[in-house]
Amino acid sequence: EALKFDLLSKSYLSEINAYTPNLSAAWMFQRAMSVRMGQNVDSKFVNRLLATNFQIMDEMGIDTIKPFLQDVIRVDGLAGSLAKSFKADPFFMPAIVAHVGVPSLADWLRHVGMMG
Repeated sequence: EALKFDLLSKSYLSEINAYTPNLSAAWMFQRAMSVRMGQNVDSKFVNRLLATNFQIMDEMGIDTIKPFLQDVIRVDGLAGSLAKSFKADPFFMPAIVAHVGVPSLADWLRHVGMMG
């Protein structure tokens, strides 16, 4: 219908695709696991990131890991898993921040803030 009635501007399309901060926050996980062209990343970086996070979420239980696997990011699961990941591997956090970049992290924090 949007095409039929020439309702393709950003304002019209935002009406049918509402902002969902949990999905906007989810992209950070993809960003953290990707390597851009020309980026020099330790070959074990992604495996370390995944292993730590999935181990933590598994320990936290089905109420944490199931929503994450369904791209339904929740503040309680996110805050708990981040805190426990930092505790489990505190020296890895600077590498993650360097990998995703401070501006991207700040933008992600804005989306997370909108969730709660």
